Amino acid sequence: MKQHLLAALAGFALLAPLAQAADTLVDAGNPKALYELARGFGSAELGTSEKGNPKIKGRMEGMGYTIFFLQCENGKKCRDVQFSAGWEGYDINQAQINDWNRRKNYSKAYLDEVNDPILEMDVVMNPGISTAAFERAFNLWKLALKDFRKQVLKVED
Repeated sequence: MKQHLLAALAGFALLAPLAQAADTLVDAGNPKALYELARGFGSAELGTSEKGNPKIKGRMEGMGYTIFFLQCENGKKCRDVQFSAGWEGYDINQAQINDWNRRKNYSKAYLDEVNDPILEMDVVMNPGISTAAFERAFNLWKLALKDFRKQVLKVED
């Protein structure tokens, strides 16, 4: 009985580092950490936006997107991020955009000043979220991109 108890305790001790890794927090103030996570979903490049804030340009499964860092102080100490993608050359109307927004919870769509469709999803990162939560947000974004292409743009995979 004592050996079984010791074996069980040893097993739990081995799981402790995994539990700690799952609890690791990431935030928008550390663009390099988010860039490394983005690379797990496809190609990614860390750069700077026109406003001087960090941004990540990436591609996953043939779909391009950008992660903008928001509420920054002189390009640092950013608080949140926004996933964004846009398309040119599609004849999309406001009714299609309204229908998307009515049916979807996490992303929002709109037509820009030249009527190109834009898809966005905000992620509140302050004071930090677990790596697993950020990866879940990334998976929601990936699903939103696929659904938008199929349901609104009428592009098949």
